[in-house]
Amino acid sequence: MSLIKRFYMPRHVLHHTIAVKTLALAIGSRLNAHGVDIDMAKLESAALLHDLFKVKDFIDSQDGSLNAYPEEAWKAWRSLKKEYAEPHSEAIVRFLTPNIMR
Repeated sequence: MSLIKRFYMPRHVLHHTIAVKTLALAIGSRLNAHGVDIDMAKLESAALLHDLFKVKDFIDSQDGSLNAYPEEAWKAWRSLKKEYAEPHSEAIVRFLTPNIMR
């Protein structure tokens, strides 16, 4: 959850992410019960982090849904968008890979 706080994941994305986590863990549990070896901790982490950088795809939206966030959030989002030009689904892989591969 520290990465979620560090990158100021918007509430609506967090709600989606928690729903994905819940579903992923239910599926993982069923698979484990049927003899498939699923690492539930890794599955949970993957579910929680899958949309960590999603905000970079809609930071320029004019719908006003992000207006209530503090300036620190906006600074983090702008920095994220500047550092990772690729779509969020590719950016998160590039961000996480060095940490997973050790």
